Amino acid sequence: MSRPLLLVDVGNSRVKWTLTTEPTWTTGVPFPTHEPSLHVALDQHWSELQCPERLVISNVAGPDIAEYIDSWVQRHWAVPVVYARSEKSSGGVLNGYAQPEQFGVDRWLGLLGLFRDHPLPACLVDCGTAITVDVLDERGCHRGGLITPGLKTMRRTLQVNAHALDYADDQISDLALGQDTPSCIQAGCLMACAGMIEKTLTLMAGEIDKPLRVILTGGDALQIGQCLSIPYELDDSIVMRGLWGWSRNQS
Repeated sequence: MSRPLLLVDVGNSRVKWTLTTEPTWTTGVPFPTHEPSLHVALDQHWSELQCPERLVISNVAGPDIAEYIDSWVQRHWAVPVVYARSEKSSGGVLNGYAQPEQFGVDRWLGLLGLFRDHPLPACLVDCGTAITVDVLDERGCHRGGLITPGLKTMRRTLQVNAHALDYADDQISDLALGQDTPSCIQAGCLMACAGMIEKTLTLMAGEIDKPLRVILTGGDALQIGQCLSIPYELDDSIVMRGLWGWSRNQS
């Protein structure tokens, strides 16, 4: 029996991971990226796994996190670790950046997953620590994107930088005007996120003839999606499937 491939999506807040011996996928429980608790999380979630053939990793959390994971893997398994990278083209997708290597690897892998599994044209919105919006036309050409602080990042920024502006962690799912400071902050941040997405579609309507499908992913995707006035789909594993596709293209 062949050993599985361990796919790892290292985000700014969470590490998501999946073991696959295609076509079987086993998705593990995500754990925090933060370095002080990372060794505990790796021991807890990976130490009892079957030794994989290799790891294929998407990492946006920086070189220190990568070095930490590499060290853990070599101590426990001593198997190859491959890091995905953004390219000019791959898997039918053409990168829209003039300098493709500067395009975030998680965004790139998301587009590979989008091209693979969703009808085009489409708009992929990743709702995490940052919110990224990327448009892929029906030929698989990346038409560009947007980056803005994520929902929780917006709230924390207000709390840190404005006196007496506190907020609650309770989620809201509509755009009603707030009746106290925390609800005003939450509704305002949600409206900013929803408005950016809908404004993107309005902008692209003049450039792309067909309507764009909207695909949301990331930790705040559902909450933001519930505030949209347009149809949308949720796809929590789109980056992971893009990572798998990228790894296949490298073989």
